[in-house]
Amino acid sequence: MKVSMEILCLLLLCLGFLGGSPLQLGAASGGPDAYGYTWRDSAEPNGPAYQWIDVRQRAGALQLLGLGDDNSVGPINFGWDFHYYWLDFDELTFGSNGWIGLGEEGDVNTISHCFPGLPSSGGAADNFIAPLLSDLNFASNNINFPNPGTAFIWSNLQDSVILQYQDVPFWRDDTINWTGANTFQVILSGRDSSITFQYQNLDPSAFNQITTCETDLVVGLENITGADGLELLRESFPDNNYAIKFYYPSPVLQPAADATPLWNGDANNSGRFYFRDDTINFSTSVSNIGNGTFSQPVRVNVSLRNLLQQPLWEDSTDLATLNPGAMPVLDYTPDYVLKSPGEYYFATTTSSSEDPNPKNNANYAEVNVADCNSDTFQLSYASGDPPTSFFVWGGGGPLDGVGTYIVPPAYPLTIEAVDCWIIGDNDPNNGSPGGYYIKVYDDNGVPGTLLDSIFVPRNVVQEGAWNRTVLNNPITVNSGGILIAWTQENDSIFLGAENVGPVSRWAFEILGGTWTDYRFAEEEDFLIRVAGTGCNVHVPVSVSEAQSALGLTVFPNPASDHLQISLDLPNSGPVEWTIYDAYGRAHIENRQLAGLGSQFFRQELPRLSAGIYFLQARFNGRQETRRFVLQPQ
Repeated sequence: MKVSMEILCLLLLCLGFLGGSPLQLGAASGGPDAYGYTWRDSAEPNGPAYQWIDVRQRAGALQLLGLGDDNSVGPINFGWDFHYYWLDFDELTFGSNGWIGLGEEGDVNTISHCFPGLPSSGGAADNFIAPLLSDLNFASNNINFPNPGTAFIWSNLQDSVILQYQDVPFWRDDTINWTGANTFQVILSGRDSSITFQYQNLDPSAFNQITTCETDLVVGLENITGADGLELLRESFPDNNYAIKFYYPSPVLQPAADATPLWNGDANNSGRFYFRDDTINFSTSVSNIGNGTFSQPVRVNVSLRNLLQQPLWEDSTDLATLNPGAMPVLDYTPDYVLKSPGEYYFATTTSSSEDPNPKNNANYAEVNVADCNSDTFQLSYASGDPPTSFFVWGGGGPLDGVGTYIVPPAYPLTIEAVDCWIIGDNDPNNGSPGGYYIKVYDDNGVPGTLLDSIFVPRNVVQEGAWNRTVLNNPITVNSGGILIAWTQENDSIFLGAENVGPVSRWAFEILGGTWTDYRFAEEEDFLIRVAGTGCNVHVPVSVSEAQSALGLTVFPNPASDHLQISLDLPNSGPVEWTIYDAYGRAHIENRQLAGLGSQFFRQELPRLSAGIYFLQARFNGRQETRRFVLQPQ
């Protein structure tokens, strides 16, 4: 059916003033918004067909637990990049009140009654889609009347995600706390960047309309700024057995230029170590991740700051322009000497009068300054000693655990011991108290070659303290770094973790023997540190890298179908590289004749599955390794 938007808006306005029962209304088509999104419903001749997909019947579907009243679960990584407005997202947050947030910027704790109209910048949230933004409820106040509502997510890990609200009732202010049942779903398609809402069964008779709220129910979407979007329905229900599809614009009506710092220090944006009295060196990369070009300068501010956010060194660069996809690397060599051991961070911010999205204009990377006392040292990502703040991490079963990666501030150094902050468990139901294992690996994989393994029995463990484990054989690190695994004998012993200060982004979780990036690596570090000797004769990285390293960088990171390999070589000759997966298995080997100085090579990545990989380059007896992520093609 064809309904003019003027009539639709008049109907909705009248309903708002009348305050009566919400009307079920099948819309027709609409848009565009300022960016160019349009929509059509399943009643339109060229609209989407309603084809309900029950994800509960699909292999790999995951039921989402933890939903209640006015809350959310996430972020959830669905395994591929969904293009929404000018940005790409591989994470989402599932809201109990009928909304889906995209990416970290869409990760809001709750959007609760009364609800915002769409678009609405500066409200409860931005960067979300609303298939049925209303006062839904997954909880119950009466154990004799359990809430029937459930939620599910399914992804093919390539180009399709389905999110399903199944029999979810509305909230009601009584002893049971819920009424009715609503079943609907959201489909995100990577093939055409479209969004589809499907409504199998909605229950308007149970709707909780509050006369003091202007908005009790909204259907639509809005972008990351909250200033653009589409509102299809307000105070009105979609029909049952009905679909609405949002179409990505072609062409885009209003391109957006969006500057952001990609990384600080290295392409992994990871923590790094210095020794006291070292001189810092600093690199940062910024990018225009939008689809518009900056015509005015982009200011890049960089600084080294302490934990009180006080700047110890500052600099800035003005980029005359920044085209879409451009990723310039800015190098700084300030004459600043690190005099005090402790934790600091590199900060990079971008700003431009043409940037509509300030939410991604800052990036931080951890910096740790270690002391060298009588040739001994400790390397730790913790914010203090004892740690400034810590909490308990525990795996799901025997031999589950965590890992961290430490790159020394200089070479060669000898690692002699590993310290772990252990927290006991006094729950008598957990059975016999357990010990833990320390394993140290080379970084030629995740994990790489096993260098040492030690079991620590529970009777020698001191709870609420650093516990030192001396290695069987000291390990001398001449390049790269080491991976350290902490795994539990059983689930009655726990490791401390920290969620204050900057983070290293070098945290891994080990479940069932498999290493993966820790799900909260952007917010937390595990309390694992190393101790060793050899620092009296060390050469600072800032000097030794210039003299002996290969200057290896790989980009783009994440990669899709190829890598660009950059090397800075002291002379000409053959260069080799090998690409390993996270289990240390070699997949690609190559050999090329290289010249003196800066050299660039393109490496195709055929037939590789998405995941974590390492590229190791070798030249004239030297080698360097870089980690990269391969995303689904």
